[in-house]
Amino acid sequence: MTTQDKNSRDSPLYLKGKIIAMKTSSFEKRIKRRIIGREHQFFAVCSPGLKKVCQNEMLALGLPEDHLKITPGGIEFKSKLETCLLFNLHLGSPSRILMRISQFKADSFEKLEKK
Repeated sequence: MTTQDKNSRDSPLYLKGKIIAMKTSSFEKRIKRRIIGREHQFFAVCSPGLKKVCQNEMLALGLPEDHLKITPGGIEFKSKLETCLLFNLHLGSPSRILMRISQFKADSFEKLEKK
């Protein structure tokens, strides 16, 4: 018989004393839809001379070539969060992988502080 604690919206569902499922909150659904499910812009920071090596590693791990762009300081690429996490584990040439959160123009420090 399945029981559920009626006091909590996010309480687990039990079957014979074992947790079988957790109710998903609206926040978790938003995270899955907006962050995990979508493609994002990332930047792999590479040392000078290692951009081509990094590009070859990314292509070998299955990233399409049209999702890559070599730029000063590293490689920009577009992928889902899961792919970025795999790259973080398996790539040897980049020193770090950054996720681009936003992009805006700031002509002065005051404009930058407002953002």
